[in-house]
Amino acid sequence: MVNYIFGYGSLINMKYSKELNKNDNRIIIPVTINKLQRHWIYCKNDKIYLGIKHNDNSKTNGLIIEVSDDELKHFDKRERYYNRIKLNINQIEYNYPLNNLSNSLLDGKLTESDNVFTYYPDKLKCMYYIFNKSNKQANNYLIICLSGCLKVSHKFFIDFLLTTKGWS
Repeated sequence: MVNYIFGYGSLINMKYSKELNKNDNRIIIPVTINKLQRHWIYCKNDKIYLGIKHNDNSKTNGLIIEVSDDELKHFDKRERYYNRIKLNINQIEYNYPLNNLSNSLLDGKLTESDNVFTYYPDKLKCMYYIFNKSNKQANNYLIICLSGCLKVSHKFFIDFLLTTKGWS
């Protein structure tokens, strides 16, 4: 059994993730997850991030990233304003080329025995927000996300913009 996390915000740009160990053989798969909607959120630490919520009519793109048990524990600490949940593997669409992102995985698809987790915002610690371009922290966060998207593909970048709700 292998653990993965679905990153849909700053984790798309793994360069900025201190929680990931140096592992050039890590499996990374660009995907779309059905029934998730990405939205801007405001958290109790006075910061703006991206969050997701269940929505039967939405899709959200991001990266599925292989993580070790130790890395998963570090992410649980990092994502203290979120709750970790397990995704249903049937929600995953493999609609982006792997390019040079993934080193293995025969056909680029996961199996039922794999655990794919993601983080939902904790409703007691975060609320939905309308992106404000005058917020410097939110702009810096957005730049991290978008530069990661461009490393995947132009289509991935456009899909990120189109599937994110809460733009002003």
